[in-house]
Amino acid sequence: MKQLDEAKKAQKAANAEVNSLKTQVAALVAQINNGGMTRSKSGGGRKPIKDPKRAQELVIVRDPRNGSGLSHIVRRRNLNSSATRSSSQSDGSADA
Repeated sequence: MKQLDEAKKAQKAANAEVNSLKTQVAALVAQINNGGMTRSKSGGGRKPIKDPKRAQELVIVRDPRNGSGLSHIVRRRNLNSSATRSSSQSDGSADA
């Protein structure tokens, strides 16, 4: 009889732990679904550059559509600027 009571107590404890883990898993799945969807819909883009020295670095940008190998040297902070995008967009519209 004592063994049966101990087994029942162990089963109750195990069931409680399983239920707790199920709740945690459900919360994590919900967090992944909500957070993951928000990040993927945000349009991507790059993270802002926090280090001021890194923002001042020069970067060589090449246009793979241009066969002559022309490149531009741009500051990293200006890499996503509208001027860079508009020049690449105007190149793309000339091809169309």
